Amino acid sequence: MILTAYGKFIEGTVKVAAKTILGKKKKPKNKPWFDEECELWFERRGKARLDSFSNSSNEAGETYRSVEKQTRAIYRRKKREFKKTRSQ
Repeated sequence: MILTAYGKFIEGTVKVAAKTILGKKKKPKNKPWFDEECELWFERRGKARLDSFSNSSNEAGETYRSVEKQTRAIYRRKKREFKKTRSQ
């Protein structure tokens, strides 16, 4: 029992030291098709969403829905192009 507690202590110490020295491992991108254009539309959608929250007019809601629709279309197109080039 003492050995188990001591082992866990050492394990925790090693993990903390490794994280401090090596840093946190970055995850690989899950969406290789997600490029600068997608990033731009992602940011536009976020701004439109925040605007629709702060300004509860119908116009702000319509703008958000329009930007959301365009963003989804861009994502679908990029995915389709990526799959097409990968399969060839």
